[in-house]
Amino acid sequence: MSANTMTFDRFSTANFDFKPVLAGVSALLLILGGGGLYGAARGNHVVEHLQIEGPFKRVSPELVRIAVANQLPEGFLTMDLEAARASLERLPWVEHARVERVWPGDLRVRIWEREAYSRWHANELLSTKAVSFLPDAKEIPEGLPKLSGPDGHEQEVMDAYKQLSQRLAETPLPLAQLDMDVRGEWLARTASGIELRLGQGAPDSKLDMITGPMLRALGPRLSEVNYVDLRYTNGFAVAWRAPGAAAEEKKQ
Repeated sequence: MSANTMTFDRFSTANFDFKPVLAGVSALLLILGGGGLYGAARGNHVVEHLQIEGPFKRVSPELVRIAVANQLPEGFLTMDLEAARASLERLPWVEHARVERVWPGDLRVRIWEREAYSRWHANELLSTKAVSFLPDAKEIPEGLPKLSGPDGHEQEVMDAYKQLSQRLAETPLPLAQLDMDVRGEWLARTASGIELRLGQGAPDSKLDMITGPMLRALGPRLSEVNYVDLRYTNGFAVAWRAPGAAAEEKKQ
């Protein structure tokens, strides 16, 4: 993946100017301080350069600079690298960070960003590694599936959604949402708004019923379905939308 390498000069802890100088395999930000990034008191070695490498899709160089600058009063030799790394990993979109000294006076920072897989509850996101995080509302991508579940069940909910959505993708019931409540009850919602009440246990155990008998029975009238209760051993129950609701939805 191509990105820019940038050189920052006239650097201070307050602001800086920059210009791109070349392209490389990954983004590399080089912040140059005329007299050092920070001249620590009592003879501590100064930080001459700060190199920041990362994709810079969700995490800006400025955010990284600020997070690292908060640790700079310690100086080059005594700066707590673990504290700097922890500060970076508290940024919502940072999955992992690495901070290291490069002699004689540079700091090198590497950022790995999270990729959003789905929404999680009302305001959070779930990463592709099933880690929930809370970004600014304006940073939430459009068109993500909606997942929710008890804390600690993120991976289970994601895996269940993948299994269901893969089987239902080529049917008239593509999946848009999957919820697991504290009792272990599963509720799915299709892109057209039909609820699938799956009950407890493995959600994918209902797939044969959904793609077989249920679709054969309801296919011509799917637009009239409000929800399907699949919590039965060998069957299902249907709740229909109010008369005219399906027609009204088509007009919108």
